[in-house]
Amino acid sequence: MTRSVKSVRRVARLLAPVLVLPAAAFAAAGPAQAFSGTYQVTGADSQGLADLTKPHTGGTDGSVLLRWLANGANLTVVCQVDNGDQEDGRTQYGHPFTTWDQLSDGSYVYDWYTNTPTVATNGYSPGIPACGSGSVSIGNDYPSSWQNAGKDSFATSWGLNRECVSYAAWELYRLNGGKQTPTGTGSGSLPSDWSTYSIDVDSVYGNAGDWGSVAQSKGIAVNNSPTVGSIAWWTNGGNNGTFTVGHVAVVTAVNSDGSIVIAQYNLREDGLYSTLHIPAGGSAVDTSNGHGAFTVYWPNGFIHFNGR
Repeated sequence: MTRSVKSVRRVARLLAPVLVLPAAAFAAAGPAQAFSGTYQVTGADSQGLADLTKPHTGGTDGSVLLRWLANGANLTVVCQVDNGDQEDGRTQYGHPFTTWDQLSDGSYVYDWYTNTPTVATNGYSPGIPACGSGSVSIGNDYPSSWQNAGKDSFATSWGLNRECVSYAAWELYRLNGGKQTPTGTGSGSLPSDWSTYSIDVDSVYGNAGDWGSVAQSKGIAVNNSPTVGSIAWWTNGGNNGTFTVGHVAVVTAVNSDGSIVIAQYNLREDGLYSTLHIPAGGSAVDTSNGHGAFTVYWPNGFIHFNGR
């Protein structure tokens, strides 16, 4: 359906004394999350970033210090909470910064001292799920300069603007740790590190309908199992023939009943953002952006870039 261009940081000294345990002493199992991302400690002082058994909330909160993590240490983040302490008086958007990252072993670090994507006004980094939510914070965060330009008015290595492929490539960039936000238009507006965190749509992946086969040729998993952050993919001529050049969207939630929520651009060939909830293996009727009813069937597959 949509085309490419071709055609504690350090935690403040804890307010109460804590017991420092070796990491091996913390036996809590890691959370069952579909998402995981590797980030690093950054901006910590010489002591490092405190890794705790639970977010610090002040006083005798029961949090136990497991270890200090030095700048550059890798962190496998699986989800975030926005209910911990404001450490070091940190504020964002005029409010106390209280976001903490849960790591794969179940422990927590203060997000301010990591290089996760910048926390949005909802208290979570785009692309990282809230703990226990089974979803990621993905929305209409497509660069405003690209949204405001006319549909297909310029091209980058992610394809034509306001197409599904461009939006999906943008979200892959954000999910994988890219932080730059384009402020202009044209080929030069692409983030300078785009190839590190995303894919080459124009020269490699092409039209949306080609993504699955190209990904498979590169050893990337493509299957019928949706996961949060994977790419929902319809083939050329998919969706009962209505997607002539395919379609791609980002899976933002996988629910307990097997249904999914997807986010996308240009579903209705209007260059606009929309979301849709699709029952497991079934179909859903889209009426986004004032359009009439249009049936969207379960994707032909799900592409798991970077293991998502």
